[in-house]
Amino acid sequence: MKLKTFESKIGKRIIVAGFVITLLSFLITILTLKLWNKESKEIEADNPTDTKISVSDKEREIKNTNLIKLANFENGIWFNEEDTLSGIEISNQKWIMSIIGTKTDSADIYDFEITRSYLKEIRTMSQPIELLRLTNKTDTLDYLILNYDQKKFSLSHIPSGKTYVYIKK
Repeated sequence: MKLKTFESKIGKRIIVAGFVITLLSFLITILTLKLWNKESKEIEADNPTDTKISVSDKEREIKNTNLIKLANFENGIWFNEEDTLSGIEISNQKWIMSIIGTKTDSADIYDFEITRSYLKEIRTMSQPIELLRLTNKTDTLDYLILNYDQKKFSLSHIPSGKTYVYIKK
């Protein structure tokens, strides 16, 4: 009987302690984000070169009209330059990854979207980068488009930095 009472008291204390720790973690996160945001604004105000980098939406629109169109991946089959058994089929806005001799699974089929971004952190405000995002029910993959033309394209996997080069069949 004493053991049950002891266990219930300890159990309640553990639950209360867990709640307090969670609440404190949340408050620390909020304070850190506010402090980080405040410091970022102060750094921007102190650094006059940053003011040259900020570009309004209207200026971006004007610059975009002078740029070539976004990469537009055409329907077709593309083989990995290093591993010719590995390939991609692009068909009707679907990105299908495959290996010759194996059956394609639904997890290998992705929707894709290409976007153009300006990254202040790496000073690309005047020259945008193009990003490729592949998504399916279970996965999202992000790539930087390094090069694209009708016969060849190269991508850099954003988290790992690994570069993939594909040649059109």
